[in-house]
Amino acid sequence: MFIMKYDPDEKVKLQAGTIWKNIVDNQLLILKQVLETLIRLVFFLVTHSSSDLQEMGLSCMRGMVEKFGEKIINQSIDIFEQLV
Repeated sequence: MFIMKYDPDEKVKLQAGTIWKNIVDNQLLILKQVLETLIRLVFFLVTHSSSDLQEMGLSCMRGMVEKFGEKIINQSIDIFEQLV
């Protein structure tokens, strides 16, 4: 749901945001717990051939940076190095 909050389609984005807020009580805690998987999924989206998925992945990465700051950058680089 977190990734879907960054879908280019405004309706999808709003619905996903509402569902995310209703289901997840402590959003920051949950994001910290799934951060590695989330980063891997975002990298998959960014490298996808579909420009819509690439856009969603980049927007999601921006959102994660806003929430986590520098921590996400270091962890993202570590994961990216493992994927290459």
